[in-house]
Amino acid sequence: MMGYGFPGSWMGGWSWFGMGLGLVFWALLIGLVAWIVVSLAQRPAGPSAPRPEDVLRARYARGEITREEYEHTLQVLRQP
Repeated sequence: MMGYGFPGSWMGGWSWFGMGLGLVFWALLIGLVAWIVVSLAQRPAGPSAPRPEDVLRARYARGEITREEYEHTLQVLRQP
């Protein structure tokens, strides 16, 4: 007899097992690729932008603005 699961059949009756392994393989492969894409998409692109207070502090440290300008701008930034 040449039906599924009988001696003499294609792959000796292992065809369903082989197809199942193939489906598991492809499901795992697709899941792995999807996990990699999602994990890479959730990472930040680069360093975050500096806070305005940090920029103001750096400008004051370099001598680009006076103490009065620094204090006035800092008050403006801290207003709600």
